[in-house]
Amino acid sequence: MAEFYCKCCGRKYSSVMSLTGSSCSKSETGKHQLYEGETGSRYYCAYCGRSYSNLMSLTGASCSKNPNGKYHSPYEGTEKSEYTCKYCGRSYSSIMSLTGASCSKSPTGKHFPAK
Repeated sequence: MAEFYCKCCGRKYSSVMSLTGSSCSKSETGKHQLYEGETGSRYYCAYCGRSYSNLMSLTGASCSKNPNGKYHSPYEGTEKSEYTCKYCGRSYSSIMSLTGASCSKSPTGKHFPAK
């Protein structure tokens, strides 16, 4: 059976229709938004690089580096051996190393992983 996750709250649904048709208290739009990253054994925050074993735990914990809200936001790219900043192109060996460094080309002053 297919599983579809909300990238704002981490809830799991059996169809895209049931996911997008429901309300989400953590979404800016008030509706669940489809998580388009890979489902696997680890989920990473796009702002601080912390990892969690499931998407709901990630989106339920607070993130001091997220400029748009107080919760971790999932990185929707694939897990790789090298992560590149979408603003300047610099590469790092982990998301945590990437997001911990400053970026002069980013609007937030921090690197942000490219998918």
